[in-house]
Amino acid sequence: MEIVFSREKIRTLLVRGVNWVGDSVISLPALNQIREGFPDAHICLLVLPWVSGVYEESKVVDEVLLYDRKGKHHGVRGRIRLIQELRERRFDAAILFQNAFEAALLTALAGIPLRFGYRRDARGWLLSHALAIDPRLKNLHQSYYYLDLVNRVLSHDRTIEAAFPSKLPPSIESPSTPWLAVSPQRKEAARQILRENGISFSKPVIGVNPGASFGSAKRWPKERYAALLDQLTKLRENAIVLFGSESELNLAQAIGAGMRHPPLI
Repeated sequence: MEIVFSREKIRTLLVRGVNWVGDSVISLPALNQIREGFPDAHICLLVLPWVSGVYEESKVVDEVLLYDRKGKHHGVRGRIRLIQELRERRFDAAILFQNAFEAALLTALAGIPLRFGYRRDARGWLLSHALAIDPRLKNLHQSYYYLDLVNRVLSHDRTIEAAFPSKLPPSIESPSTPWLAVSPQRKEAARQILRENGISFSKPVIGVNPGASFGSAKRWPKERYAALLDQLTKLRENAIVLFGSESELNLAQAIGAGMRHPPLI
């Protein structure tokens, strides 16, 4: 039996964020939608440490809670510790952006009464509100996937499982653009790094991160990066900066070696 809820009575809300930086960025419009839909609730975002920086200065959440799978939440004992931490917080509801079975299991064992998420990975029985995926989303950008979940939580149409609405809501058809909140102090620190490396601000500066966690499966070929960046430099005399993790240094150097106009790496 589906649990009836009142949005106004949700005072503490847990959001299980996604696990990768790119996915975290494109989920920001949906997170902003949650903030607008629950303006008075305390919104806590549960994420892995390496994506937490995306949200550190964002005003759409009140708190970022780290799920430290390599530290205090490692292994069975660590998961039990996390469940206890969540249970002590007595959240009224949880919205799961992450599709994993574990996300539903942790929130269920933590005793969170309202648990919203897509019916994926055989986890429907662990959710109080298991939503089917609108097939129209398959032809849209991934950001719509998170937005539709939030919109259906906010509208809570009981017929949504039987028949999807004939028209997607306005926030799906015209979503807000992902926007990273960065403090003036961090912006100035970045400018100083560029100045120290010979970059002036008399012309546009284009930063490119060509890496990907799963290598070539998610990465544009280096030859195409080199050709595009050379073209951008030629068109407007842009300054090109290649950046990434230490493990991606060889990739950045390979792209730079293929360019007529050497970038800053």
